Amino acid sequence: QLRPNMTDIDLLRLFSLSGEFTHITVREEGKFELSKLAMKVPIPVKESPSEPSAKVNILLQAYISRLKLDGFALVSDMAFIQQSAARIMRALFEIALRRKWSGLNKLSSSFANMAAHRIWNGQSPLRQFKNVPGVVARKLERKSDIEWSRYFDLTPSDLEELVGVPKWGALYINLCTSSQSWIYRSMCNRSLDPCSELS
Repeated sequence: QLRPNMTDIDLLRLFSLSGEFTHITVREEGKFELSKLAMKVPIPVKESPSEPSAKVNILLQAYISRLKLDGFALVSDMAFIQQSAARIMRALFEIALRRKWSGLNKLSSSFANMAAHRIWNGQSPLRQFKNVPGVVARKLERKSDIEWSRYFDLTPSDLEELVGVPKWGALYINLCTSSQSWIYRSMCNRSLDPCSELS
């Protein structure tokens, strides 16, 4: 089922069918919460939430999205899935690299990094910091006309006006600087191997 041109939906479905997850089952007490999570994750899941492969798919997306689980029924499965995600995506990356499939190469390395840092492509890097409210991150993400690099030229008052949150500008400037350092290290790693930071 591995193809050179796969979509996000295709890759997540392939991931969910990995042999590592054959022991994962859908328990009765977790079905309702899985159905709720399926409506919240960003990438559609074709299978029914009652299928084990759909459970794997949903829980990986829920992990990246930082969705909270209401009960304990799914916690252990989510932990196992997220621990396996980087390794499986790295394996897919290496297969694509050997076959010179640039599309799958880029997609698999992208998912490996999203799983490692729990940030979807297109989301603000500030989401990696727990003291940044979700409402602020969402406001920054809606400013799609402003390139991320421009934030480093803003003053604290400029940033406060941009997000509409007074007295937080200095903190966000510091976090932007920290995020810039993290992004730079990540880019340096990916220049050698897009998944090298996950080794």
